[in-house]
Amino acid sequence: MSDVSEGTGWWLASDGKWYAPEAGSGAPPQSVPERRAPAHLSRRPPTNRRGSRHVLLGLLAIIVVAAVVIVAVMASTGGKKHKSAGAAVSSPHTPTTAATVGAPVSSVQQAEPPATPPSTAATGPVTTATPPAGSTAAAPPIALSGTGNSTPSFTAAGGLTVLSAQYGGPNAFSVGISDDTGQSVDTPINTVGAYTGTVSEALNPGHYTLNVTATTGWTVTVTQPRNQQAFRLPYTYNNGGGDALIGPFRADGPYQITATNRGSANFMLRVLDTSGYDRDIPINQLGSYSGSVAEADVTPGNYYLQVNSNGSWTVNVSSL
Repeated sequence: MSDVSEGTGWWLASDGKWYAPEAGSGAPPQSVPERRAPAHLSRRPPTNRRGSRHVLLGLLAIIVVAAVVIVAVMASTGGKKHKSAGAAVSSPHTPTTAATVGAPVSSVQQAEPPATPPSTAATGPVTTATPPAGSTAAAPPIALSGTGNSTPSFTAAGGLTVLSAQYGGPNAFSVGISDDTGQSVDTPINTVGAYTGTVSEALNPGHYTLNVTATTGWTVTVTQPRNQQAFRLPYTYNNGGGDALIGPFRADGPYQITATNRGSANFMLRVLDTSGYDRDIPINQLGSYSGSVAEADVTPGNYYLQVNSNGSWTVNVSSL
């Protein structure tokens, strides 16, 4: 070993020393240089950060759009389900019993009497109209009208016949009924001035003529209610006025009628059966009235009350 070559065959080792040829086997092994890739190959290609950012933003946009679409689809599906549920809730309304005290006689449905009767009646006289489903009538309503004196005719099926009239003139107004022979049956309306009210008659089957006396326009509607729902007692009608037909009510035994009236003309209250025939006239007094009367001899059944008054009145019917 030497710091310099001393002849042929000497060789330079990795430790920087020169060795003689014969020392080749005992010399330290020559280190093999670390192999590295060329500099131009060992460098990592520069990263295009702007391009990567654009790619990430694109992917993010796609994810957001997909999420929005999914939410919209779910909302649409949910809305349809909600509508279906709502439609199921808003099923056709089940009609309730139309019978109320003071309601038109022919607007009461045919059914079993209600367990609890109404306690307050509507304001004004009872009028008749086309019977609703569940009730019956002997014939469709007959509407008659005119101006001044007139003699219209109609056909009665027989039994309870109701006339609802209106008149706005200041002079005399009367409605008489004649049968087909010309004989007068009754004059249920006979007043002076404007009139709105309802009266009833028990007529035999046949043709009839109305003898109307008036100076202006008038209307009369003829109805023939049958098989109406009856109220159980107590039966109260408040705020009544003028001529009216109220009921029917059910009486299984004796009952009491308590009434008040504020008017100047005759105040009459008649008890009618379902065919329209008078059973009793418990009240018949001129002018104002306040009192009670008892009906003792009562056949179980349904009854109407025909009220005649030119003022306001109240009626209450209760069992004894």
